[in-house]
Amino acid sequence: MSKVPDVPLVVRSPIIILGPPAALEERACYILIRLPSRWLSKPYELEEGDVALGKILEVRYGNEKLEELSGTPISFVLSRVGNTDILYVHKDSWPKLRDYGVVHEGYFMEVELDAVVKPSGERIELYPMRELRVEVA
Repeated sequence: MSKVPDVPLVVRSPIIILGPPAALEERACYILIRLPSRWLSKPYELEEGDVALGKILEVRYGNEKLEELSGTPISFVLSRVGNTDILYVHKDSWPKLRDYGVVHEGYFMEVELDAVVKPSGERIELYPMRELRVEVA
């Protein structure tokens, strides 16, 4: 029996500027994207501080597409507010975004998330049987 290839959760969201909660400040920067928690934290029972892993598919500002960022690995630190998952850009991923000027609102980011790593080191593959797409206005 052959293994089904991993396929990701694809999220397209505006970039928002908001400082992370104090408990996440060491790992998270002030740039974030968001999505309804029904697509990520609820089905996978994720918790505050878990790290989502993936790659950038696209970053846009109006009609300008930052081609150089496409394919760049990225990680996010998870927080939750109500029924919304807040994905703060991990400080390890921040320098490349910063250096391309992705430092304010008005940008849209599309990312492919394929796994989450828990503080214990456990790795959880996201939607390994089919790709799901979520677009946030």
